[in-house]
Amino acid sequence: MQKLVSRLYAGWQQMAYLSLYRKWRPQVFSQVVGQEHIVRTLTNALSTGRVAHAYLFSGPRGTGKTTFARLLAKGLNCEHGPTATPCDECDNCVQIARGSAVDVLEIDGASNRGIDEIRELRDRVRYAPASGRYKVYIIDEVHMLTNEAFNALLKVLEEPPSHIVFVFATTEAHKVPGTILSRCQKFDFRRFSHGQLTEHLKHVAEAEKVEAELQAIALIARHAEGSMRDALAIMDQCLAAQPGKLDVATVTEVLGIVRREALIELVGYILQGDLSGAIHLTNALLDQGVEIKQLARDLTAYARDLVLLKAAPTVPLVIADETERETMKEQVARCSLDQLLNVVDALTSVEAALRWSTSPAMAMEIAMAKAVGGSKLQAGEDGTDADAEVKRLEKRLADLEQYVRRLSSESRPVQTGPVRAERAPVSEIRAASSRSSAKREATSPQQTAAAGDELAQLRLKWPNVLALLKEERLISTEAFLREGTPVAIKGNQVVICFAARHRFHQTNVEDPRHKAAIEKAISRVLGRSVSIATIIGDPSAEPAEPQPEESPPAEEELPSQDVDIMRFPSVAKAVKYLDGQVRLVDTSMASEDDQVLPGG
Repeated sequence: MQKLVSRLYAGWQQMAYLSLYRKWRPQVFSQVVGQEHIVRTLTNALSTGRVAHAYLFSGPRGTGKTTFARLLAKGLNCEHGPTATPCDECDNCVQIARGSAVDVLEIDGASNRGIDEIRELRDRVRYAPASGRYKVYIIDEVHMLTNEAFNALLKVLEEPPSHIVFVFATTEAHKVPGTILSRCQKFDFRRFSHGQLTEHLKHVAEAEKVEAELQAIALIARHAEGSMRDALAIMDQCLAAQPGKLDVATVTEVLGIVRREALIELVGYILQGDLSGAIHLTNALLDQGVEIKQLARDLTAYARDLVLLKAAPTVPLVIADETERETMKEQVARCSLDQLLNVVDALTSVEAALRWSTSPAMAMEIAMAKAVGGSKLQAGEDGTDADAEVKRLEKRLADLEQYVRRLSSESRPVQTGPVRAERAPVSEIRAASSRSSAKREATSPQQTAAAGDELAQLRLKWPNVLALLKEERLISTEAFLREGTPVAIKGNQVVICFAARHRFHQTNVEDPRHKAAIEKAISRVLGRSVSIATIIGDPSAEPAEPQPEESPPAEEELPSQDVDIMRFPSVAKAVKYLDGQVRLVDTSMASEDDQVLPGG
């Protein structure tokens, strides 16, 4: 009578609809997809009789933990067992398959997590099985048990009756106490690979007589993220939306993901630097009901495929037919790997920003702007040639230094403003200027070589400069300076170059609050006091050669009356640039080291 009831119940179950993930759940070890290391160990244990009293199955969702627990129970209680190949036809196998076996108890650890439930379980394990050889207790999500419940379970796990086998399943094995782990055989379940999911879904589609597109199956496999149960559930939902056919349009609509054509077009706008087109298309997709988080996720995944195609063309892409692959090849051919990586960085950051942003659309637009900016070439963004800009700025710096040297003097300072000076003899002026010029020419090669050695030393110790700023807890200052590179040392001035795209960092380095700290750190590394100046250009370019000194000014007749030297354009410009003072020099008392300028 019992067999008849079992058969009738099984027939009724066959008439009722079963979800695909339940219908295609493996009933014997030979039907298992993947997890070969666990299949091999458990089948050998059943064949040789080396069955442990407690097992712990851990791994991500949908990887087969509960299924393996039932297969183990079948192998232990099959009428032809214990065996690694249960018949799946005897009463015990049938009852275990449909979840009605009295000797196989499945307990939800989340809802039976207290000490009272575990005490009741501990009292029941003393009784012998009703029809099988073993009583199998399967506790799902065992990490949800309380500490008191785990403690109550310890004694029965240490010395269980010979007819008891415990199988614990969890997605978070690190939450299980070590005292429990040490009494179990632990098996780690792995996520299914994309190939394993694709092949199994193709097999299911053929058995269910479903006309399935290969790209649609690949799309489901990718979205399942290694879970076989999720993949079959998604496929089941798509077949409910369009029975008998599985295509990309249906999968895209069911999952709410972005159409591939839209992703290709959107990334095309980004790589072309067309921010307006990218924002317009993004807004159009959002108006169509696309979730902004899903758009960011799909866009990042597509950009990742472009990076793989650029860096490792032989690596097969997850989703790409021949037509799409050719389009993607055209896109990556127009840009460098660094540009693609910048785009991926910008798009990846938006997923984190969306969690806290009160305006998701604005966060997405900002990410688009960063991606467009990251996709541009390293040349000057204003259209000027970077090398020419560096040379022009270095020439300007050399000219300004010449003004500084001409105005340097050891005389006592006097009041600021227009200064009246007595006319100096022209012969004395020329003699003093010639002596100073000859002295500079004699020492110029050694100074140039020393400056070159000091620049190489500074470049080598540049990380030490950044480390000093970090030690002073000047994190923002260190971040701004990190984008700069020392390119020249002119006397007591260190020239730091920033790329055109780092104008923001250059501006902040020039801020007096940051500049003083940077000058202090560089001075400590060089062992002498220095100041800094910044320029925009290509930091990788070699520093320009020092500009030759201008020849001494030609002799000119000066008026006999008192003159206002501030009326000379060069003097006025130098005083304004340096925000300094004009000093009077008595040429009759000047030493060889003094430089006397016409007019003062």
